[in-house]
Amino acid sequence: MKATDVYSHLTCEELRKNLSYDPLTGIFVWIANPDKKENSRVGQVAGANHDTGYVTIWINGRHYGAHRLAWLYVYGEWPKKHIDHVDGNKKNNRIVNLRDASNSQNKSNGKLYRHSTSGFKGVSKCGKKWKAQIVHGYKNIYLGCHDTKEQAHEAYLNKARELQGEFARGN
Repeated sequence: MKATDVYSHLTCEELRKNLSYDPLTGIFVWIANPDKKENSRVGQVAGANHDTGYVTIWINGRHYGAHRLAWLYVYGEWPKKHIDHVDGNKKNNRIVNLRDASNSQNKSNGKLYRHSTSGFKGVSKCGKKWKAQIVHGYKNIYLGCHDTKEQAHEAYLNKARELQGEFARGN
């Protein structure tokens, strides 16, 4: 079974029967109780914060990312690929903040790693200089060593805009 097969168990009709979704706020509210054991759900905001930072919702014994459910609710079909949060906030599930994206595009819009020593995406120390590089299509692209980390970051940003377009993210 493929990872995406898990989503085929829930239809748009079943989703809409159990939850209402406000595309302006990105919030789901229970309108029915699919798991008959808990009667207190109706009228309550659905979802819980997952360890990954995403909001997840349990329906019929399975958990689903609220961002993927929002896509299904609005467009009537499961997203074909990944869902990218335009602003990088995994809890912001407003439909205008969600877009269908390839794995590469989704990673392009990722935030700066916590362990970054430069404070800039795509920039690391290289002796007394600062190296700029970017990953695209599973390949590392070297963008040279620069005198300052700001210059290296500018080189990264220019290449990111060229390669990743609207999915390019600076930090």
